[in-house]
Amino acid sequence: MPTLLVESIPETLHAMLAKTAAAHQRSIEEETIHLLENALAGCVEAPGDREPLPIWRKENLLPEYEEALRSGRLGGGPDSTAVISEMRDA
Repeated sequence: MPTLLVESIPETLHAMLAKTAAAHQRSIEEETIHLLENALAGCVEAPGDREPLPIWRKENLLPEYEEALRSGRLGGGPDSTAVISEMRDA
C-alpha cells in the first residue's frame, strides 16, 4: 500500500485532526484517510462514470446528516407519496 508523508503540519491543524480522530474513535492516520476520501469523492472519476449530483448534494451538509445518509438511516421508510395520498383521501 502506498505511503504518504506530510511534513510541517501546523500544530493547530494537527490538534484539530487528533481531536476529530478521537471523537470518531479512529487513529490520526485513519481519520486522515477518511477525510481525504470524503474530500475527493466525486473528484477523481472520469466524466460519465457517475450520475450528476443533485443540487442539494453539491452543498456542504452537516456531518451528522452526512453520516446518516451514508449509513442508510434515512432510507427504508414508507413512500411519502402513498402516505400523502392516504392522508388526502381520508
